[in-house]
Amino acid sequence: MGTQSLYVDVDDDVLRPRTDTPCADAPQQGIHLFHYPKSLCSQKVRQLLDEKGVAWTSHVVQLPLEAQYEPAYVRINPRCVVPTLVRDGKVTTDSMNILRFADAALPGPALTPASASARACVDRFLASADGLFLEVLTYGEIPGVRKPLLMRRAAKGTHAEKLARLDAKLREHGDDPRLRAAYARLGERVPALAGGGMLLRKPLSAPLLSRLGITGIFSPFTGEAHVNDRTRPWLHLFSAAHELAHQKGFARED
Repeated sequence: MGTQSLYVDVDDDVLRPRTDTPCADAPQQGIHLFHYPKSLCSQKVRQLLDEKGVAWTSHVVQLPLEAQYEPAYVRINPRCVVPTLVRDGKVTTDSMNILRFADAALPGPALTPASASARACVDRFLASADGLFLEVLTYGEIPGVRKPLLMRRAAKGTHAEKLARLDAKLREHGDDPRLRAAYARLGERVPALAGGGMLLRKPLSAPLLSRLGITGIFSPFTGEAHVNDRTRPWLHLFSAAHELAHQKGFARED
């Protein structure tokens, strides 16, 4: 059982993933990837391009320097995220969308199984991997799990610093009438998380609860999930809420 990205059904060109969409501001010849080396989503796409054996041009977007907000990049990807794939002047965004498009459209060996049952298995795996709430796992403290020293040092204070910067931006621009109008427009399109006496509402809630349910770190070597008595009740709670979302039709399978 899988969930789809929050913005898939949003009727707004800024939030909707682009698939082979013409863009005059993108490179007009060849295959180009705008990415950041340490970005997990970028790593997925780079690996696929390597497996396909296609030649591509690298454009590193320096996320630590907030280069994703530079006007030249925003005109290519209005969501200001990486990666972005460009093929002969046509843009494809959202890593999962890029993986599926690139496998079908680019030359090289097909990486998607031929049989429907095998494709369904791959889709479930991709959906599960894409559902990991990596920001929480990166910055959060997980009971019973001791992160490597370098990771602890890198994460210490980073999230709080980002929140402080966001608060400062809100104080500076919070009353901007253009921003208020834009958010009001988005509010009409993006479904609310809760309301009407329901715990869950619309497809947004299921992926969110599914990601919040990942409260431990999984070992690919032992198959063990580091879940203890403190985190297990939360896993059961979010799992039940996720199942309720599907029963009520608020989430769909991939």
